Amino acid sequence: MKKLVTAFAACALAGLVNAQVESVNIVGYQTMSTLPNDYTMIGVNFGAVGGASIPVKDLFTGTFLGGTGLGDADQILVWSVEAGYTFYYYTDFGEGFEEFNNKWFRDGEYTETTDVVQPGQACWLLRKSSAASDVTVAGEVLTSNVVASVEFDLLANDYTMIASPYPVDIPIANGFTVPGLIGGTGLGDADQILVWSVGAGYTFYYYTDFGEGFEEFNNKWFRDGEYTETTDVIPAGAGFWFLNKGAAKTLTIASPI
Repeated sequence: MKKLVTAFAACALAGLVNAQVESVNIVGYQTMSTLPNDYTMIGVNFGAVGGASIPVKDLFTGTFLGGTGLGDADQILVWSVEAGYTFYYYTDFGEGFEEFNNKWFRDGEYTETTDVVQPGQACWLLRKSSAASDVTVAGEVLTSNVVASVEFDLLANDYTMIASPYPVDIPIANGFTVPGLIGGTGLGDADQILVWSVGAGYTFYYYTDFGEGFEEFNNKWFRDGEYTETTDVIPAGAGFWFLNKGAAKTLTIASPI
């Protein structure tokens, strides 16, 4: 479960991710490309204006293909430690059902969802259309004056799906802390980060421990196939998986803003 560590009152900060200042809140947006007839992983970098959680029904702005269920509609698949995936679909029940159309329904329910997501969660957007289309995510920016850091519980010996709660790039080398990382000589025996992007799919990183005599290469994040500490970032708007090879532990992303 994700925990928000609160600091003091919000302040105005201009020029961030096309941000606009509304009272003392900093609001911004990101426009992202999505794959046609496929899944796109998206990170939630914003909260709702005035609060930490953003309703699923307000998560994306764009053009969506509606249907009567998961089989024929665009979908949002939100992942959490507690529940795994929760499925939502965009509705179009046809003529005579206008009050139910053009809404996001949680699978198995029959009304517009009131579920929410928090900054730092990640989801998949499944497009059922062959036409490429962008989506926009908008909301309040978490500055260090609002939220000092966000903690993520990492599942033991398993994958945890995460996004940065801040709408800026996060360096893989030093953008977060995880006590008790397990290092190794490659993907087979080390903690890993899997960053997804539209152009490349997954890019793999592993935490290093090559043993005695290789101290200059140890305790670093290497991109798979490279032999130096990575300078890559987790881009704003991206989601990623953390593969924890050991006992449950906590990942913390401190505010870079």
